[in-house]
Amino acid sequence: MSFGESELRKPGVYLSLIAAWNVEGKTVAGGNYDHDLDKFDCACCSKGLVNPNEMTFPQYGHLRRPNGICIDINDKDALYVIDSRTEVLVKYKNGSLQGEIVVSGGKSHGTNELSSPQYVTVDPKDGTLFISDWSKEQIYCKRHNNNNSYKIKLNYSPRGLALSEDHLFVADNYQCVFRYDKNGQNKTLVAGRQEERGDGLHQLNQPQQIFVDEKENVYIADTWNHRIMKWTKNAEEGGEVVAGGNGSGSNLNQLNAPHSVFVDRQGSIYIADSNNHRIVRWLKGAKSGEIIGPRGGGGNLSNQLGLVHDLAFDHKGNLYVSDSSNHRVQMFSLI
Repeated sequence: MSFGESELRKPGVYLSLIAAWNVEGKTVAGGNYDHDLDKFDCACCSKGLVNPNEMTFPQYGHLRRPNGICIDINDKDALYVIDSRTEVLVKYKNGSLQGEIVVSGGKSHGTNELSSPQYVTVDPKDGTLFISDWSKEQIYCKRHNNNNSYKIKLNYSPRGLALSEDHLFVADNYQCVFRYDKNGQNKTLVAGRQEERGDGLHQLNQPQQIFVDEKENVYIADTWNHRIMKWTKNAEEGGEVVAGGNGSGSNLNQLNAPHSVFVDRQGSIYIADSNNHRIVRWLKGAKSGEIIGPRGGGGNLSNQLGLVHDLAFDHKGNLYVSDSSNHRVQMFSLI
């Protein structure tokens, strides 16, 4: 199934309740990483022999610990990947294993646009890229098809981020989620309590990626509470647990450090269940989930994942996974 442009511009896509994906993945970015590079730069930097800001890194069939990913469905399903070790954002055209650096960082080519980038999303209205930059306490914004950029300065370190029709949402290191206008103005607390970590329904514990539906309900990967939280728009009393929340574990009613969440148009929730090395789908209202794609367990084969960090879907419904410890992005075809 593919989707028209009007459908794709809405948060989420329509996926059948019985949709299934191939358990064998195809590497669409990275996957040929040389671990000796880590040994070299770590040893040399620790001895003062090499300045990491002056090193030249492979480009760009390699990836090193990919973090956030997104698909630009209005640019022929172009894939954007944050490479955490070299602190760059890489664009892969559909079908190409050779990437192009579109935003560079402190450990690549001596530039300093990014420092510890976390997640990336694209505005379907105009193609602007929004990148959460942990160390610089900012959202870095790059306009489509030109070199113009701007920065939204924050007073905290951002993690996850998401866009609605009119707003930018950001998860922060103070255990909450804020809403802004897309230019960074009019900050509003929409989930959690500032600097209050906990497992109550009004609290969060190190939230990572977030998802916002077209009603501006916010879904949060509440990582160290091992659950997905939903906060309805203008909620005052707290959120509700919509997946996990039964302690850390690998049973189908449990999650283990979820890092990312995606919700389709029917309310089915897709979760990057990081420490279980799997992607899990929870149907709306379900008490437990089901594994989609690889069966979990961890490994580097084509039917395995390792420390999944993020997930995305293209216009055909194919699933993309940031397979962080395997230094690659895997695509699992919709069957």
